[in-house]
Amino acid sequence: MHLLFNFMLPEIVGWNSVVQLAVVNCADYTNVDLCAYFGVPGFPTIRFFAPFSRKRDLGLNVELHERTSEGLIEKCALLIRNYSDHHVLPLEWPQLKAVKEIDFDVADDKRPVLVIAEKNDSLIGTEVILDLSSFDDYITVYRTIANSSTTDSLPVVKRVFKSGKSELVYSEKIGNISKMNAYELKKEIVRKIREVYLTDVWPVSNLDDKVNIATTTKAPTVVKEYKVVAVDVTDLYNALHYTLYQEITLKKRLNTTQIEALHQFLIAIDNHFPFRESKGEQLSRFYERSPVLWLWWAHNQVNTRLAGDESEDPSHPKIQFPPLSACSDCRNKGKSLKWNQKRVLDYLSSHYNFSSSHL
Repeated sequence: MHLLFNFMLPEIVGWNSVVQLAVVNCADYTNVDLCAYFGVPGFPTIRFFAPFSRKRDLGLNVELHERTSEGLIEKCALLIRNYSDHHVLPLEWPQLKAVKEIDFDVADDKRPVLVIAEKNDSLIGTEVILDLSSFDDYITVYRTIANSSTTDSLPVVKRVFKSGKSELVYSEKIGNISKMNAYELKKEIVRKIREVYLTDVWPVSNLDDKVNIATTTKAPTVVKEYKVVAVDVTDLYNALHYTLYQEITLKKRLNTTQIEALHQFLIAIDNHFPFRESKGEQLSRFYERSPVLWLWWAHNQVNTRLAGDESEDPSHPKIQFPPLSACSDCRNKGKSLKWNQKRVLDYLSSHYNFSSSHL
């Protein structure tokens, strides 16, 4: 699973009544057809399937501007909130649309009703409601839009009572918000609500749940020293195989610019892939039954290297096989006497044929 989703999953576990997260590894060859069907343009890609989606729906492609776990969470929250503002929702979804007034008759001592007042562009209230959506039997949370010009504290969380009175649960001065990001602020609000109203069903059991909102010092810049790591030919092959057989094939259509880029890419591979100088000599010669020819070629290469060596047996000199005396047609006519591979293969097939073997 991509690291972004590894970090994201624990943060949205409370959203399970609204969001079901499924991760598909498009780098896995077994998923190529699936990812191609849905037109996955790159990684990571978020695809939103609305409630009541049908089996063949392709979903809505979510454009990502910030590829961090916090950015993904905010994008999901915004998507869900925008959807809830304009569609009929499943019964298990919480109320995410901002309310203008509260029905105090729904408030009681056993099931507290909280209201989060926030700025219009804030997602904190939405994320808090989603975080607490699994506890709707114990608490109800609404959000409302407040005018920041009339207060110096936003967001504000209050509990409302049937009488119309309210009780402050949490507030943060606008000037202090810059000391922590929206993610930390949301976590602190959830921790406070858990601490006051949900300790029996969701206890704050460790210090990790409490967000440290004190001013932090800037981390020192660390200059990493990167070690030179050898790259094996297999790694290059796997990278090229993935690019050509998976990444490119995920696209249903290529425009003119993409086709030209692919053309230049293939030219670069042809010009610069390792062993290009020897590939014509070693690889282009092989065809059907090429393992036989490869072994023959390797044998002659070794004999060339060992010819005249101290280890050579005078009774069995290291010569090129087959010798002219055994197969005069195995070499082309002329001064070069280059091998005729078809004749060589015929000779080897005949010479080492089972019926010709001498036991």
